[in-house]
Parts: sequence; structure tokens; C-alpha cells
Amino acid sequence: MTPQVVLENPSGTRRGFWRRQFGNSATNAQIIFDVFFGILMPVLCFVIDPGILGRNGLVWTRGLSPSGFTLFVYGISCLAIPTLVLWLSVGRRIKGGGGVISGVLMAGAFCSFSLGIIILPLTLLGLFLVIGVLGFTPLVTGFVYLRNAIRALNRSNQGATRTRSVGVLLLGCALTIGVPAVASVQVSRIVDRSMAQILQSNGGSTREAAQRLRYLKWYADVDRIPFAYGEETDPIRKEQLAEAYRIITGDDVERRLYQMRELRD
Repeated sequence: MTPQVVLENPSGTRRGFWRRQFGNSATNAQIIFDVFFGILMPVLCFVIDPGILGRNGLVWTRGLSPSGFTLFVYGISCLAIPTLVLWLSVGRRIKGGGGVISGVLMAGAFCSFSLGIIILPLTLLGLFLVIGVLGFTPLVTGFVYLRNAIRALNRSNQGATRTRSVGVLLLGCALTIGVPAVASVQVSRIVDRSMAQILQSNGGSTREAAQRLRYLKWYADVDRIPFAYGEETDPIRKEQLAEAYRIITGDDVERRLYQMRELRD
């Protein structure tokens, strides 16, 4: 990738550490660092999910809804990571759009720092494990986003007034946070309503709800169905629950119930 800004400080005097990190100039080492921790490592963590965002992961143990928080984090990351790629690739040629880029990256920094702080206590406890080391990734990624957000804002100031640049930054930040948040709320409502239909209703409404959850099984707590199946005494309702679970997951409800009981024991 091409550095987005040229080296400054022609006098050759060495600047302080933080001035070098957040100044308008970017060294090759900083760009490599940003690509690794701002793009590659977040994608790797999402793919392998080292016990952070998944069910029963670190976010779950902190008392948050894993599904809702995961969708929110994924949504912001799907905006922030491509934006960082764009900035690191062609940032030198971007002026007017720097405020938007800065807003998206600032939202990414907020999300990454928040996630890192939430899981920090458990990350420190797990330092001797790989999961513990990877738990620091959100904090480092947040630093990368923040650094490039500041550089993008400074670039925007070269082509617009500071007031306009900050306004565009705030708008971009609000949209980047707001869109995934609204999507998370709407999907949560669909999942909650569908799950309630499966657990409480009869007949066709159960099958319709199961068809909706078939595409959202990664989001819904489908293990509630085997639990309900195990406690149900009505054979007709048991068959309806078994059918719903089969539609959603393609798996047998009794086999899943047995696995869950084995894990609990």
C-alpha cells in the first residue's frame, strides 16, 4: 500500500514518541503496523473468534448479549476496515472526503476501545493463553483507527474549514455507529418475536417462525428449543419443537439435548 502522506519535519530534528505516532507523517513501519493490527488481525480474530464474541465467550461473561453486541461490532468493522484500506491506499489523494473517513475510523476506534476495555480483566487473567494475547487486539486496533482518524481529519482541514471538517467527522461517526445499532435492534426484535412464537405457539405459526430463524440461527439462542423440548410433556408440542429445531439447524433436537446435558453434567 502507498503511504497516505509524505514525511514531514525536514529539519531532521527527532520528534517525541507521541508526535511521531499521531503526526501527519507516516513511516513505512507505521503503515505495516496499521495494516497488520488494523486490518489483518481484526479479520483473523473474527474468523477464529478466540473466545471473545461468540456464545460463552468473554463478552458473554461480562453480562452483555453476545448476539446483539456481535452484530454491532461486525457492522462497525465492516465499515471501518474497508475505510482503513482505502485511506492507507489512496489517502494522499483524498482531501474533501477526509472528514468522512475520519468519522468512520473514529467510530471504529470507539468500538474497538470499548470492546478491549470490556474484556480487559479477563484478558489479563488469560495472558498465559493465546486467547489472552489476542484479547489485546481490540485495544491495538483502536489505536490504529484513532491515529488514522486524526491524520484523515488533518488532511480534510487542508481542503475545508476546521468547523466543516469536524461536522463531517461527527456525521460520519454517528452514521457508522447508528446504522449497525439500528440493524442490531431490528434483528433482535425479529429473533425475539420468532423465538417466542416457537416456544409458546402452535401449528403453522411455529413453522413460519422457524423459517425466519433459519437465516438468523447464528444470532438466535436456538439452544432454548432443546431445553423446551426436554421439559414439554405434550407429544404434539414436542413434535412441533423438534420440527422447528430441524428447520432452523438441520439437526436432531434429541441429539442436541443429549449433548447439552452431557456438557452440563
